[in-house]
Amino acid sequence: MNQTITPITSLDGFPRLSLAGFHEQFPDASVGQRRNPQPERCIDSTSGDERLIDGDDVRLLLITGNVSIDEAFLLGAPRDGWSHIAVDGDLHIAGRTSCEDYDSGMNRVYFVSGDLYVGSVNLTNMPSNTVAGHIVAHCAWLSADDDCAMRTAPELRVHARFLFAWFYSIDDLTICPDAVIFILGNGKYCADLRLPNPSFQWHEDIHVLDEPFVYIVQREGSDAPGWVAGAIEAALARGESIFRDGFDIACYPYHRAAQAQADADDQRAAYLLHKKTAAIAPGFYEAWLGMGDALFQVGAYRQARAAYRTAATLFPADQTGLVNLAFNYASLCALYLDQFDEAIAMANMSVAHNRDAEYENDTFGYAYRCRAEAYLLAGRVEQAFADLEEALRLDPHDSATQWLMGLVYHQRGDGEQARLFHAKASRYQTCFSAFYDVETGTAFLYDAPTEVDWDAVSLDTVRLPAGDEGC
Repeated sequence: MNQTITPITSLDGFPRLSLAGFHEQFPDASVGQRRNPQPERCIDSTSGDERLIDGDDVRLLLITGNVSIDEAFLLGAPRDGWSHIAVDGDLHIAGRTSCEDYDSGMNRVYFVSGDLYVGSVNLTNMPSNTVAGHIVAHCAWLSADDDCAMRTAPELRVHARFLFAWFYSIDDLTICPDAVIFILGNGKYCADLRLPNPSFQWHEDIHVLDEPFVYIVQREGSDAPGWVAGAIEAALARGESIFRDGFDIACYPYHRAAQAQADADDQRAAYLLHKKTAAIAPGFYEAWLGMGDALFQVGAYRQARAAYRTAATLFPADQTGLVNLAFNYASLCALYLDQFDEAIAMANMSVAHNRDAEYENDTFGYAYRCRAEAYLLAGRVEQAFADLEEALRLDPHDSATQWLMGLVYHQRGDGEQARLFHAKASRYQTCFSAFYDVETGTAFLYDAPTEVDWDAVSLDTVRLPAGDEGC
């Protein structure tokens, strides 16, 4: 049966309610209060969500039924004798597409006893239980006032296609399981999310959202919010996708399962699940990078190099503040296959990608470390030395770079400096204890080159592990 929705074009004739009268009519509303005792939160979580409105300032206009109100009308309507509306039924806010406006229709809404339907909704300053039913939206937003601590989300039931949270814990939200979550905040909290939802944290969004919808990340450690809210809201209002070309959210269960298998060191299973992910979402950088990682871990460097090279082409070219890891790992693969010219070429591409970055980053040093070893093994010692100096300037504590610098000094006959850098490299990582009269490169850290037959497995037979079927 179709629900009748009445458009509201005039606010004349609706009854007024005092706050006392509201609580008498809606004794279970508890606007601004949490329903249940809350569990212990992450260590830096603070509660900043309750926008309690002073009773003296609340004069309610009661609207009964399932209604639709245009936001512009709600904002512009004369407020003679009322400050907020309370809706006993469902409320549809028409024309509401942006969360960035300082003044919004939601600022006029005190309580909805049913469901709230809105294009985009900012949950940041919405008190718990403002909406007794569900908030149904294209996208929902939580944005803290600073990045000093994780704020606590209000208790609301959110049925949104997308949820964007910046320095907010979302434990107290009831979120529909198919909502796609983008979250940036406390790293441990984000990493430990235990939700069935597709979830992308920190800067993973650049591989999922199309370029018009993400800002340029200045550096790997940047915790600035990265989402272009207005563009996202406008695209969703038009019914358009905000995903990158070649990305399909249907790949996510396989992506998550692949990561779990990699963590369990089952590289074959991880590879096949990453490959299944790439079959569904061929433009997803993380899937191809994961395929390369699984192959690299078992020494299948030739096969890993091909996966890394594909991944490298999928990294957003304008995100120069972040490292395209696929270039670096492809360089290592070529290095351990004794293909030094190609190793240098791949490292050159990594260096070039970050050359125009606004800020230097210690992670930039790894490309110089890769290229330096290729130079060194190719007999180009002075170029190797120059690259290692640059790598150490960018990242003075990288053990592999320190060990290689010791190797250069050893080859130059400077035993004192060789021992100094060897001691630095092996002080905290015993894998670098091998001295230079035994090893002449870092290949000893990894498996000998080999080939695997994993591609002989039909993807039709690749299944999700039990418990990962849905997300």
